[in-house]
Amino acid sequence: MAVDTVHFRQLCPWLRMFEIFRIAVDLQKLLLAVAALLLLWGGNWCILKLPFATPEAIHPQSKIFTFGSADPTELPPAQQAAAFGKPFGADWKSWTRVLSPLDTVVRPVQILFRSDASWSQLALSWTQLLWTLAVWAVFAGAITRIAAVQIGTDRNTGLMDALKFSVRRFLSYFSTPLIPLSGIGLLWGLCLLAGLVGRIPTAGPWIVGACWGIVLLLGFLMALTLVGLAVGWPLMFATISVEGSDAPDGLTRAYGYVFAKPVYYVLLVAIAVLSGVVATFLVFHLAGFAAYMADWGVTWGMGSNKILQNKLAAGWMSVLETFVVAFAHSYFWSAATMIYFLLRRSVDANPFHEVYLEEDPSDELLPWVDEDQQSSTENSTLTSLTLPDKDATGDANPPS
Repeated sequence: MAVDTVHFRQLCPWLRMFEIFRIAVDLQKLLLAVAALLLLWGGNWCILKLPFATPEAIHPQSKIFTFGSADPTELPPAQQAAAFGKPFGADWKSWTRVLSPLDTVVRPVQILFRSDASWSQLALSWTQLLWTLAVWAVFAGAITRIAAVQIGTDRNTGLMDALKFSVRRFLSYFSTPLIPLSGIGLLWGLCLLAGLVGRIPTAGPWIVGACWGIVLLLGFLMALTLVGLAVGWPLMFATISVEGSDAPDGLTRAYGYVFAKPVYYVLLVAIAVLSGVVATFLVFHLAGFAAYMADWGVTWGMGSNKILQNKLAAGWMSVLETFVVAFAHSYFWSAATMIYFLLRRSVDANPFHEVYLEEDPSDELLPWVDEDQQSSTENSTLTSLTLPDKDATGDANPPS
């Protein structure tokens, strides 16, 4: 085999991970990510105003959304804009931006599993979690849908078509991560019953001690379920977007692929995070450098370097920073979709072009067929069925 005929992407399919930057830099995905960020911030602000969100109930982890490089409740917009306009200096905290969508779910879940959490804190965390899952069900579903069609078919899906796709499957996107949490709740209830048995005077502690092996088994199952949910939650969205399936399929495929190829999955995640750190670092500082150059030019004309403290200018800087943060979210969901394709190929040997398409039912999970070629094939088949056979003299053979 000649060297020029070797397809490195077939020999090393993980090389496709370096295509994520090209897939993430898409205006449609960026707009969807910006809409999600605004809804997360606005919804979280409203949730923190609810009656049960007392100062005692607001845990530091309750601030599940930070606006760019600073918390909007701590710095005014003018100071944020001025800080963002300083591109020089090594800011290698980009990995936190790459994993920020996961952080929006992990933070409220961590409070749910705190043994010292109050009822108001639990209510606040559940409200934040449900709102976050609802927002991602619509917008992350649309982002992964666009990425799935691009990766599988090299074709583009319109923003509205992607939103319609995610809205029709809202319950699947929304309920998939809640199913493992329900299972953990059931196992926790069994442990709770064991704790109630332990309240029996004298005999209770002995009974619980004798059955402690069963309690440990329940704890192991809860830990395994929670770990699978933490590392496989993004793959659940990718499964539904690629296969056009429902919540049970998204759950089983995500858990199955992760536990079937754990080393390969860790390798893909490591590549995604490392390349994502570099990508977000460059995007963040490129935007900051652009703001710095604009401020530098205006300063020479105005004779003052306080333009970024102007409210209107600070508003434009906030828009720029929002798109920078949106890129990190677009990268996260695009990476999750690419990782799902690679895991599916490794476990099930499914090619990349197998993607659920709604435009034409005949194209579902099938490679694209040229319409002209298909039409000519049908015409030739129809001709062979209708024309009678002729003998050597050119006359039609009479029927026997």
